[in-house]
Amino acid sequence: MPASRYALAVAITLPRVRVSARDLAILADARRRLAGARVDFASAVAALAAAVDAAIIGGRVFVLGEGPIVGSQISGIGIVETPHGIDVVCVARDGRVIRLERFA
Repeated sequence: MPASRYALAVAITLPRVRVSARDLAILADARRRLAGARVDFASAVAALAAAVDAAIIGGRVFVLGEGPIVGSQISGIGIVETPHGIDVVCVARDGRVIRLERFA
């Protein structure tokens, strides 16, 4: 399949979610904090909270939506434990949860 057709199909089927540079930097910092460690949801939340605190004065993480999604009330970007690991998701304004990528 030509690359342009594939890109078009992906653009049509994937939700459009813009993740800010700050959210990307926080997620990268949280992942660095977990490097080499055994990762469970509690340690992922702790690393995310530490990364938020380092990046934003007085920054905190919150339970989003129906939970247990932990992340930013402003952007809706957070992490959630799934049967396959921990994922990065976006909680849309209408409450939909959109999976973005694997966190750990």
